[in-house]
Amino acid sequence: MNYKHYFISLFLSGAIVAQENPEATQDTKPTQTPAENLTKSEDIQAESPTKNEALPSETHFITASRSERAPETLAANVTIIGPEKIARSNARNVAELVKNEAGVMVKKSFNDADKFNIDIRGFGEVSAQNTLVLIDGRKVNKPDLSGYDLTTIPINRIERVEIYRGGRSVLYGDNATGGVINIITKKVPSTDGKKTRHKLTLNSEVGSWEYYKLGANLEGFAEDLYYNLDSSYSDSNGYHDESGYNTKTVGFSVLSTEFEKLELFIAGGASESNVQHSGPRKDKRNSGTNNRRYTETEEQYLTITPKYWITDDVSLEVQTSIREAKRDPDDNGFAPFDEFETNDLSISPKMTIHEDFNSFENTFVIGLDHRYSEMLDYQYGASDEIIKRDTGAYFYNSSAFLDNSLFFDFGYRREQSRINLNNGTSDRNDLDAFSAGLTYVYKNNSKVFVSYDRSFRTQKVDELGGAGFDELLDPQTSKTWQAGIKHQFTDRLSADFTVFHIDTENEIFYDPTVLGGFFPGQNTSYDETERQGFELGSQYQALDNLSLYTNFTYMDAELKGDDQTVGTDGNTIPGVAEQFANFGFSWDFIESWNLNMNAH
Repeated sequence: MNYKHYFISLFLSGAIVAQENPEATQDTKPTQTPAENLTKSEDIQAESPTKNEALPSETHFITASRSERAPETLAANVTIIGPEKIARSNARNVAELVKNEAGVMVKKSFNDADKFNIDIRGFGEVSAQNTLVLIDGRKVNKPDLSGYDLTTIPINRIERVEIYRGGRSVLYGDNATGGVINIITKKVPSTDGKKTRHKLTLNSEVGSWEYYKLGANLEGFAEDLYYNLDSSYSDSNGYHDESGYNTKTVGFSVLSTEFEKLELFIAGGASESNVQHSGPRKDKRNSGTNNRRYTETEEQYLTITPKYWITDDVSLEVQTSIREAKRDPDDNGFAPFDEFETNDLSISPKMTIHEDFNSFENTFVIGLDHRYSEMLDYQYGASDEIIKRDTGAYFYNSSAFLDNSLFFDFGYRREQSRINLNNGTSDRNDLDAFSAGLTYVYKNNSKVFVSYDRSFRTQKVDELGGAGFDELLDPQTSKTWQAGIKHQFTDRLSADFTVFHIDTENEIFYDPTVLGGFFPGQNTSYDETERQGFELGSQYQALDNLSLYTNFTYMDAELKGDDQTVGTDGNTIPGVAEQFANFGFSWDFIESWNLNMNAH
């Protein structure tokens, strides 16, 4: 094997218990959720300060329907990476945590420490615009092409990660064409078997190329208030000449359940990074030129989410988020731009109604998502402003029949997307998304399913077409069919198999072969693309202290023809692996010691 470089990481961590109180959590076990969840498979036993709701556990999934569901009731191939797996993982960020899952490819984007492209179902170079990333339901995808920053949420603040494979625009609107990654942060203390009110965790990492990272996390609760604070600093010289970076982050979350029917969740954070960009390579590590270019980025966000139970079966939730981001490249005159700034405001009210009708249970979700995005491009010292507004209304219904063994889901979204350029040009698109799925649970933890989804993606605020990057592009639409089976052979062995087919029209991408203006290439659309394949996986608990997994993905991603480009029909979509596999094990070989191995 030809290794580009070797990386050795040493992880040191310690926990300091600030206060011991054996009686502190005895009376804080969660009561049953007032809004009864559709097909709850079991009561959640984790200790929690929450009075109103049993918070989701590894046995429940939120992303697929924006309400709590057991995974075996969903018409899709879904994965939950829960607290146990996270604790055993040596992953340093969310990208490394999901990279060994079926159907998921992770690639580093340039040299940025915070830029990973997570690709679900083979979107390749445009995966960052076709995979939606959420943190507690808040969209992390930026309104511009700079992707998403995964460094603002450290691993030790994450409760679990949900992976949904397939389109989901009916519930989340833009960007959810290939799949959804939902990062859910902790809302109950990590007790580690101890009844503690406050816990401080310090961690450090060191590695090659003078890499190091320092971090701290403080979490705890008092009566009806849970809090989590974190901060980190990382630095590296980078593998290539002039490719160093440093990143600083700070974040917090607070959950209050002081009032009987009201839950209030507040989260926020900030990050700052400086990344160097090396010139063309002369050999393995050395650059042919020394341009000393670098980029400074800053981001701050705040999310406030109150949730109120109108009755035991009806809840109202309103999530409001604001984000500011700034990107300041210093290219020593190489590029004609100086600074980008994006401001992002979103508000999402949602009502969930649980109701029983004779012999079947029903959950109905209705909501509205509004997002206002503004980009200021300080080009040549002048300011260009681009404004994008997305407003979508949706509903989603889930029904359980035949003693909770047959599940039918359907939903619809109508969204209006408007974009205004500083030159007076504007455009409006009315978009529709639709989904339907049927799932049959034929035995415990075993299911067969089939589903259809129609999703869309619109252009980013800095993704204008034409030679002058000043032309509007038509929206992209994707239609996804998938069917699969998950079977629990024994208490220790399970396997799953999913086939899928995706047809995409007007796929938005950057074409470097088309002549542009100052820069080579243009943002444009390709008439039709097709992706089809299958995902196969298996999990085996060989011993009480030894678990194994393996998965294999086959992907046929092709260009199917374009009126503007001749001779591309049948060509492979760039940057998509045709076949990839993962396998590994987790072994608790001695008490308090764990050995992990993952191969890709």
